[in-house]
Amino acid sequence: MLYNTGTIAINGNTATGTGTNWTAPASQIRVGQTLFVLSNPVQMFQITAINSATSLTVTPAASPALSGQKYGILVTDSLSVDGLAQSMSQLINEYDENIGAWETFATTSANQNITVTINGARVTVPAIGKLVQKGSNGAVGVSDGGTGATNAADARTNLGLGGSDNVTFSNLNLERGNDSSASGILTTTSRDGSGSVKNYARFYAERRSDGIDYLTLHINGANNTLNRYLSLRSTDGAIIASSAALGTGFDSQIGNVAQCMNERKQNGGTAAFRSLNSGLIIGGQNFQYGASLYFRAGDTASTLWVDYRTGNAMVSAGNDSSISTGTAQYNNLWGTKNTTVDASGFIKRSSPVVKVFSDGAYRTNDESEGCTVTRLATGQYLIEGCQGLNSDAAWGGIDGGFDIPNDRNKQPLIWLDYEVSADGSVLVKTYHRTHPDAPAFARNELEGVGDGDPVDIPRDQFVSVRVEMPADSLYNQKIRAAELAMTADAGE
Repeated sequence: MLYNTGTIAINGNTATGTGTNWTAPASQIRVGQTLFVLSNPVQMFQITAINSATSLTVTPAASPALSGQKYGILVTDSLSVDGLAQSMSQLINEYDENIGAWETFATTSANQNITVTINGARVTVPAIGKLVQKGSNGAVGVSDGGTGATNAADARTNLGLGGSDNVTFSNLNLERGNDSSASGILTTTSRDGSGSVKNYARFYAERRSDGIDYLTLHINGANNTLNRYLSLRSTDGAIIASSAALGTGFDSQIGNVAQCMNERKQNGGTAAFRSLNSGLIIGGQNFQYGASLYFRAGDTASTLWVDYRTGNAMVSAGNDSSISTGTAQYNNLWGTKNTTVDASGFIKRSSPVVKVFSDGAYRTNDESEGCTVTRLATGQYLIEGCQGLNSDAAWGGIDGGFDIPNDRNKQPLIWLDYEVSADGSVLVKTYHRTHPDAPAFARNELEGVGDGDPVDIPRDQFVSVRVEMPADSLYNQKIRAAELAMTADAGE
């Protein structure tokens, strides 16, 4: 059987085919077979190497050189005993050679290539040692699944990753394992111009020994001259905090403002402040229990306090030195819960206060709840459920716990007198008041009513009375109930 596809040219010992496929398994071409060329005269050769599908090495050398000739290769030599023996010998030699080469490929750590015979052709490939070689020419190219580099900087460049590029993950799970109380750590690092680490931040979750789960953002590098800031930014509006509690929520049993602020410094975040006595009196305000928010910058700090019972608020401030020695500045915030608007429209500190209107109607605040007012006669109003008048100096002391209406010229519209009974009730008496020395339009004259005659409170006005409440008032009962509840909580 002959293989005679295409044409052949032979120059010296090299045969070149056109339209040939000498390495195809189906061609059955092997080293040692006879090749003849239909030239004039006919020339015969023996194949000594199969170089490729279009190249053979033959012997002897062609003389003269041949070009574009028809040819034939005897592929049926194995039909004879001698041919079969030669074919088997060649096959065994190729097998042994290939096995040895692949063994070298798999086990060598040297920088070398191996040569194997594939489909009758000799092929050279790099061994594993060369593929993983670490040298100027040893990196695996990007097209071959590598980075094409032997250092991180060149690898980023080859992969198209720069300092401003983003790498996107649909999910990124940092986990240390089921037996770890902390997650993996996400670290971000910046460097200065020399390549040294400038600062870094680590973000991780952990469960500490107290059994509380923490989500921690740790920023390094702060000192007395260099601070680190956590910045929350939004490009299209405000950042809204969730309804979850902010901070550790620890209880601080306070004796003074500075003590509470010092605990904030040690623990951080927000906290509940708690006083287990009748309350912490700060600037005349009672702060017993509620939430406080701590702010800090450098060695200065401030705290916002809000009492849960009243909604009264206070701010306090200090620095590390003053806070540690028990000194802090504070400022009570005035609002509708701790002030009243008097008959002239001015804000006045109040609590407890009863507002009395012309027809005997009345209005109490939280602390005066339980008081009642009855109109007994013209200009007479009986306030019950109290223990006389409050002696707050801001209202004039024990004899000055009243606020009466004025006209637009700040002149009083009425005279006021009062009586305090043995049971603590207060009888308020009002009388018409004129101003004879004022211009006619400002004398407050009423036809048939003289100066000092009993009159009701003007219909569009009211009288504010600051009273003293008994120990068992509704407000004080609520305070005691809250104290008992807090004491019970503290004992758990």
